[in-house]
Amino acid sequence: MRPVKSLLFLIMTSVTTLLFSQHAVAGKSCATLDRHNILARAAKYQSTINKYSALYGVDNRFVIAVMTNESCFKPRARSYKGAKGLMQLMPAAAERFGVRDRYHPEQNIRGGVKYLAFLIRRFNGDLPRVIAGYHAGEGNVAKYGGVPPFRSTRNYVRNVSHVLRKLGAYQPRLTLNRASAVAPVGQLLSRLSNKPSLPLHHYQLPKQVSHRAAPKRVAKNNDRLLDLSLPQLEQAQHNNHSNAGVGRSLSMPMLNTINLLKESTDDSTEALLDSPSVAKLLHSS
Repeated sequence: MRPVKSLLFLIMTSVTTLLFSQHAVAGKSCATLDRHNILARAAKYQSTINKYSALYGVDNRFVIAVMTNESCFKPRARSYKGAKGLMQLMPAAAERFGVRDRYHPEQNIRGGVKYLAFLIRRFNGDLPRVIAGYHAGEGNVAKYGGVPPFRSTRNYVRNVSHVLRKLGAYQPRLTLNRASAVAPVGQLLSRLSNKPSLPLHHYQLPKQVSHRAAPKRVAKNNDRLLDLSLPQLEQAQHNNHSNAGVGRSLSMPMLNTINLLKESTDDSTEALLDSPSVAKLLHSS
């Protein structure tokens, strides 16, 4: 009888470990990635994240930080508790925020961002409470008057905050702002640069660059260009045509690059840099 009990205990322990580890794979293991790897994974869902971040006024980097910990950008992720999809929505949350198919990336992101916006309003933007509310439910946050004393929730708050710091978006209090929720064009792969900003006209596409080396070289030379918002890009073009406010006129390759960036908000920057249009631009500059 004793060996049978030992065997049952071993089986139950293994099953429990497996269930919890599946949830961990969707969270902590992905949160340990560096900034660029996180953004590279997020790039696949960039347009959808930006769309609903702007709609509900939630900073898109906050959405990325939550998604990093929830699913590691795996649309078919499922936790042992039954949460599903990129933002790991439970059945009640999905019904509450109008999500019919939790495995559908756009529906899931829409529901998750809508939930984050609700929590930001509910807790007046207090970051730890907002994060804890997403993990443990706003009822538990209200019950305990702050982050609940659950180890998993406290770890979750720490991990999401850690990713936010990597993304340069950590702040103790969040605000809903539809005008600035979406960071500038191309930010998901290159906006988070520690280099000081330089005037726009300092940035030119490199000349005589081989096609093989083009993506890395363009990314390096236009790192700050990708920090510019769409209105800034349009203003730069206007200034160039009117010869006012820029100092030096922009080169034709630079203007072409601006047009490419303006047209590429639905694709990753890597895809843009590898596109035939960029290769043609480089060879013609």
